[in-house]
Amino acid sequence: MSIPLRISAWAAGVRAAADSVWSRRVRPAADRLLRRPAVQAVGRGCAAVVLTVCAWGVRAGWEGIQWGLRRKWLKVRRLPVPVLSVGNLTWGGTGKTPMVIRLARHFQRQGRRVAVLTRGYGRDEVELMRRMLPEVPVLEGADRFRSGRLAVEDHRADLLILDDGYQQWRLHKDLNLLMVDGAAPFGSGRMMPRGNLREPKREAGRADLIVVSRSDRNPAGPAAVEAELRRFNPNAPIFFSKVLPVALRRWPGGESAPLTRLQGRVVAAFAGIAGPDQFKETLKGLGASVPVRMWVRDHHVYTVGELARLMESCRRRQIGTLVTTAKDAVRLPPALVDAVGPGMKGLEILVLEIEMEFVPDESLFLHRVDSLLAGAGR
Repeated sequence: MSIPLRISAWAAGVRAAADSVWSRRVRPAADRLLRRPAVQAVGRGCAAVVLTVCAWGVRAGWEGIQWGLRRKWLKVRRLPVPVLSVGNLTWGGTGKTPMVIRLARHFQRQGRRVAVLTRGYGRDEVELMRRMLPEVPVLEGADRFRSGRLAVEDHRADLLILDDGYQQWRLHKDLNLLMVDGAAPFGSGRMMPRGNLREPKREAGRADLIVVSRSDRNPAGPAAVEAELRRFNPNAPIFFSKVLPVALRRWPGGESAPLTRLQGRVVAAFAGIAGPDQFKETLKGLGASVPVRMWVRDHHVYTVGELARLMESCRRRQIGTLVTTAKDAVRLPPALVDAVGPGMKGLEILVLEIEMEFVPDESLFLHRVDSLLAGAGR
């Protein structure tokens, strides 16, 4: 045997021996070590320290931006038409997209030429808004000022809704609407990445109007939520809302199904949203039992393979109905139908559509929006 072949054989033997040692000795020992509570506690402590330091960095960067804005070193640009911003202080679902859709429809009824400006992160929210607002231009782009100019010049927009705009400090906003999750108004209370706050709590004071979504999910009640918000914003009007399921539609055809279809039914739920457990509770509120759940990260792009496996698991458990959200439905691959087989092999996928219901009355909220915009002097 030649020297190169001997070296190659020797290297292969070393790799095989190393793999054997790793799989039989090192990895099991490491797994046992990592399962020890003391080691896990140390790991959590180290992670907390790293995340806290990173959060300090985020806070320092934020303070630097505010310092630059106060000294006029960072220019705030102004568009030629009114801008209404819908945003939040935390990462995750506070109902921004349903609110944007609701406001756009309201202004359409008034005869306004409204356009929506969005960054378009994840694409699903953009597609959902375009489907729900077929006559409203939805412009996607990181530079909201440029998108706003295009909306005015190309679409003759006379009112712009800025989706997820609370942190758009360099764009003038005529009305700053803050969305807050009633279950946890300030999330974890810590700055990201240690927590989910995008800004310090005190920045709730910038809001001209506050809407508390899922206000029925806080056991302390609306009065406690309002008291917490008033610590940082004593003046802005506060309105309360809750999530209301309004329709079921079959995927992919879009045929309507009554909400009562879930009553007493065992279903599988899957979703890639910020608050999947809230989705599960909504299904249970409609009378469904949800023993099978597949939660994926927000904005997850589904593959045919993972959905086919979920459906096969449902068939084995004799579950004939899968339910997802309208936001997830725009990310479902059309090829799934052909991959599963004729008639989806007796399974159905239902899409739950929701709306925000104001407590006690939406008309008071919309009147306040109109009056605040009118008072902005445009």
